[in-house]
Amino acid sequence: MKTNFVIYLLVSASLLACGGNGEGKGENESSDSTMVEGQSADIDLSSMQELDLREFGLGANIYLPKDQGKLMVEESAYGTIVVELGERFAMEVVPFAENIVDKRNELEQGSVFQIEVLEERKDYMFYKKYIPGSEVLEEYHFYLTKEIDGEIVAVKTLDDMELKEGAARKILESAKTLSSLPFS
Repeated sequence: MKTNFVIYLLVSASLLACGGNGEGKGENESSDSTMVEGQSADIDLSSMQELDLREFGLGANIYLPKDQGKLMVEESAYGTIVVELGERFAMEVVPFAENIVDKRNELEQGSVFQIEVLEERKDYMFYKKYIPGSEVLEEYHFYLTKEIDGEIVAVKTLDDMELKEGAARKILESAKTLSSLPFS
């Protein structure tokens, strides 16, 4: 009798620890296969197109907005993957990238631009770049990292692109969809 009670307690504790209630999906779980959990919210993929990056040697994919213009993808001389969609949507996928802390230090030390980090998470930072006391427009950029096949891969805005905040955030939303794909 005592053994049965101990077994019952162990089974009950393990079910509670796993969050299992025997009713299938919880109320917060989505069964919609067009949703990807992003860093801050779910991203609806129904209005996006998949870009497979395996042909560029990276076992990953990323989703881009549909109907934004002509898609151009090319490998740079530095081994990065430059993705351009229309005139105002561009990003760079950087294999073997540096982590967020190192990138932030590089930005803060490196140029005539002042850097103001507006949002920072463990896997991305969103920042404003400007020249103090100058009439040069403010630019908005992001730097996002994910681990793909054991290596840090970054997705970032193009350095020479002068983006408004809304445009940079739209590209960041797309960058958050970067995920690992197995090579066939």
